[in-house]
Amino acid sequence: MVNLKEVINTFDKIISYENVHTFIFIMIALLLQSCSKEKGADCTGTPSNEYFTLTTEAINQTPYFTNKAFDTISFATNNGDTLIFVKTKTDTSWYEEQGGGSPDCGYNKNNYQSLRNTYTTIKGIGSLEIKHSFKIKGTSGLIEIMFNGINLNVRDFRINSKIGTIFYETINKGNVTYNNAIKIYHNLNDSSIGEGFINKEFGVFSIKDNRTNTEYNCLKRL
Repeated sequence: MVNLKEVINTFDKIISYENVHTFIFIMIALLLQSCSKEKGADCTGTPSNEYFTLTTEAINQTPYFTNKAFDTISFATNNGDTLIFVKTKTDTSWYEEQGGGSPDCGYNKNNYQSLRNTYTTIKGIGSLEIKHSFKIKGTSGLIEIMFNGINLNVRDFRINSKIGTIFYETINKGNVTYNNAIKIYHNLNDSSIGEGFINKEFGVFSIKDNRTNTEYNCLKRL
């Protein structure tokens, strides 16, 4: 004969067991919904573009972008040749890097200013381009003097500084004495291609092409 009391107890256990699992399922769903809401709450607004421009102090580290006397740049070589370059334009470009953010909300874009002087050659054979970047490829305050296949690089804050540089209180190049100069190299540290000397007042006043052993000394004087 069936024991009715045992059947009722067994049924109560089943109901209780199912309720526990149902309760756990509901709690997990609520937690996931809560996390989803919190995640979305962090996304305030849309990703932004931020622009970083060169400061006046940084631009004044060379005369190329502030002094019209340097719109024409002349060099004399140790072979007796003369090269004359005339600036044709100055333009601005922007180097873009990923800024803060997240995969879910998107990332900001940081845009860093670069100024570039383009020159045409009116005497001799050669090429010249000068660029000053707030930041490019992880390097901040980079000045590039691109001359006849030589890319002389220097960080703007190094000019006229004795810290982290090969510094000359005075140096004579092309029978002219220059003060507070530093030595710079192709791609920052490659002396096998070329080297030069730069100061705040005259910019790059001497360049040596170590591939041909040709020295170019600037004829520009203020």
